[in-house]
Formats: sequence, structure tokens, C-alpha cells
Amino acid sequence: SRADTYFRTNQFEKAIEDYSRILEIDVKNLPAYHNRGMAYMSLKEEDKAVTDFNTFLQLGGYSWSDAEQIRIWIKEMGHEPQR
Repeated sequence: SRADTYFRTNQFEKAIEDYSRILEIDVKNLPAYHNRGMAYMSLKEEDKAVTDFNTFLQLGGYSWSDAEQIRIWIKEMGHEPQR
């Protein structure tokens, strides 16, 4: 997707805009929460990243390894992952 291309080319603000549009249409889109959270994390917007990562965890449907990595990132940002 265009959002992924923006992310891969370090255009994080544009990626966030596109992931946000995706989430307006599909509020349960796990990849959009994951990737938008990573974009926020890249911009040091940690509170927004943690919010997206916790939403990702709450929605379920992800692999154990993805969830474990996200929990590690949340802890590294000084927060506790929601269950």
C-alpha cells in the first residue's frame, strides 16, 4: 500500500496519515495499528505508539511473536502493555 511505501522510505508523517485513513474505514485493521504505531515510535511520539500497540494487542488475531515484540517495545517506552 501507499502507506507502507511511505513508511519504508521514512516518510512517517505521510504514512501515519494513510494508516489513519485505513483505520477510519476498518477499525480492526491489525497491520494498520501495528505500522502506524511503528511510525509514531520512529517519530518519538511514544504515547501515540503505545496507544496503537495496545489496541493491536486488544484486538487479537496476531501471532505470538508479533505480540511479544510489541510488548517489548511498549516496555522499552516505559509503559506496561494492556492485557
